[in-house]
Amino acid sequence: MLQVERLNVRYGTVEAISDISIRVDAREFVSVIGSNGAGKTSLVKSISGTVAARAARLEFDGADLRNLPPARIARLGIAHVPEGRRVFKSMTVEDNLMTGAMGHPEARRRLPEQFELFPRLAERRRQLAGTLS
Repeated sequence: MLQVERLNVRYGTVEAISDISIRVDAREFVSVIGSNGAGKTSLVKSISGTVAARAARLEFDGADLRNLPPARIARLGIAHVPEGRRVFKSMTVEDNLMTGAMGHPEARRRLPEQFELFPRLAERRRQLAGTLS
């Protein structure tokens, strides 16, 4: 499903990622852990297209992501959700999730699946996001 080979990310003269390769198969969950500055965010941002990167291969479901704009990558189902409380506070949890799906055609149909993965969100789907801890 996701295939990354020899990914490199630089911020000016600083090398954030050097020759990283990763493969994530369908229905597989992967965690990326490491200390601050290890390149976790740079990895995710480069896959989602929000940070420039060089890679020998960067594919999702057979689609080459290397020259796609971030909005097109998001429509394929890849997005970066930054840490922190960046939610639309006056909208419900469910409305925030749907907004984050950016009009993905299957978002509404797949919502029950997401709530099954995160049952606490299901309990709070009608709650204003700004009231979450």
